[in-house]
Amino acid sequence: MPFPAVHPALDRALINKGYAEPTPVQAAVLEAEHADRDLLVSAQTGSGKTVAFGLAAAPTLLGDIVLCAPVLKAEAAAQRKTIAAHCAHLLVHGALHLLGYDHLDDAEAEKMEALERQLLADMEFPDPYAERELKP
Repeated sequence: MPFPAVHPALDRALINKGYAEPTPVQAAVLEAEHADRDLLVSAQTGSGKTVAFGLAAAPTLLGDIVLCAPVLKAEAAAQRKTIAAHCAHLLVHGALHLLGYDHLDDAEAEKMEALERQLLADMEFPDPYAERELKP
């Protein structure tokens, strides 16, 4: 059984790590009948279990969101926001980009910002775009 079709970068990584075909544990996790199911798998070390779960999850991954803690902290302070609120905003903003939202023009920006506001409000975070009074 060959590995399923995956993103070219993941395919290259598998080849570079010497994976030519799935181990028995990987093959079991990758079976179509197990798609979208929670599995509990036990296997000896070296069975490829970690790679198996990565491969099973890979088709649902949208991309990466990377935050820099010092920048997050500095921006939060400059914008008079809590670190938690700013972090939540950046994660929601990044996730929306991964889902295809953008803010290249005013109409797109309004749509994306409205969704950000709603999602953050649902998590009880303040409106990230509300004007804040700067304290002297």
